[in-house]
Amino acid sequence: PVLCTIQNDDTRLRSVYRRFLRLSAFIVFPLMIGLAAVAHPMIIVLLKEQWAFAATLLSIICFSMMWYPVHAINLNLLQVKGRSDLFLKLEIWKKCIGVAILCITVPMGLIAMCVGSIFTSLISLGINTYYTGKLIQVGFLKQMGDLMPTLFYSLSMGAVVYATVNIIPGERLQLIAGIAAGIAYFAIITRLTKSQDLRELLAFIKERK
Repeated sequence: PVLCTIQNDDTRLRSVYRRFLRLSAFIVFPLMIGLAAVAHPMIIVLLKEQWAFAATLLSIICFSMMWYPVHAINLNLLQVKGRSDLFLKLEIWKKCIGVAILCITVPMGLIAMCVGSIFTSLISLGINTYYTGKLIQVGFLKQMGDLMPTLFYSLSMGAVVYATVNIIPGERLQLIAGIAAGIAYFAIITRLTKSQDLRELLAFIKERK
């Protein structure tokens, strides 16, 4: 609805659209990568030892699903611009690609299928951002440039969490320490680097209040 009110003002639409992308990634990327890093102790604590195999699958799927808000916002832009024809065309192409990758990976097992979902997500990202670039000149490279700082913060946070989990004994302690380390590291690094996304998120929360 916010984008629809400015659909004919491309300059303002680009600015608001890129802000939405950055804020969405700033929230979702660290959550998904953090979840991937603590997947093993979390699965053991919540579902017990017999579900331990699911931890690897969950970790892989997190790297696929972290791109979901980027997909959603890109597709929303097509609707904002009244291009439901492109929306349908893209969905058909992406479903065909997804089914093809699924058919290739099914014989290889569950882990290969989950890895295949990452490739499907990245290919879909390229397809979605192509038309966004055509409509408002915010294509794949610009979007990745906007998201790169958050991606760096999140991946480095994930490495810290993973290391923390692997040096502490006991799944409950691993889970608690991993979450605490992730939150502390992300908060510190975004403040030390004076993250624009952090400032915008805090401003957005203040506006909502």
